This record gives sequence, structure tokens and C-alpha cells, in this order.
Amino acid sequence: MVSVGLLDRVLGYGSMGISLAVATPISGAMPGLMAAVGGAGSRDPTPWQRPWRSLREFLDGDVEVWGARMRGHDALTQLVVMSWLPAGLATVFAIIIAAVRTT
Repeated sequence: MVSVGLLDRVLGYGSMGISLAVATPISGAMPGLMAAVGGAGSRDPTPWQRPWRSLREFLDGDVEVWGARMRGHDALTQLVVMSWLPAGLATVFAIIIAAVRTT
């Protein structure tokens, strides 16, 4: 992020900084929102169990996703990658566009 900000100042393009300032909080909020409201529509087949799990229990246990079961660690990895990958690609594209404009 700092290197992109320095590149923005050197090249003199103000839109890159604005784009990063908008894209970064949005990408950062995605995993938080998914974690916060992800269980809102989930079913509770066993009412005698507590409705929440700690992060350690989530990572060590199994998670049901669209009818299939997978490890919690794998589910968290997919959430993080799917939320930060677009931000990383947008940053790379912004650097490429800035480099092409200078030539």
C-alpha cells in the first residue's frame, strides 16, 4: 500500500489513491460482514446446543456449506482469498495502467 501511494505521488495521478482508499475498506469489511451475518439464516437442528462457536472450534471443526461439509480452516481460507483477491488485482491493474501512461 505504501509503495502504491509513493508511486501515485511520483507519477502524479490522484485517482489511484482515491481508488485504493475506497477499495481497501470495502474489501476489509467483506469478511467481517460475512462473519457477523453469516449465521443469521442458518438452521439450528439441535436446540440444546449453543448457537455460537468460538473461532478455534470453527477452524478445527466441520462446516456445512451449500449442503457439503468441509473443514472450517478451508472455509475461512476461501473467505479471505475471495475478499482480498479483487483488491489485489485492482492494485496490480492500477500499477500497470500508471506504468503504461508514463511510456
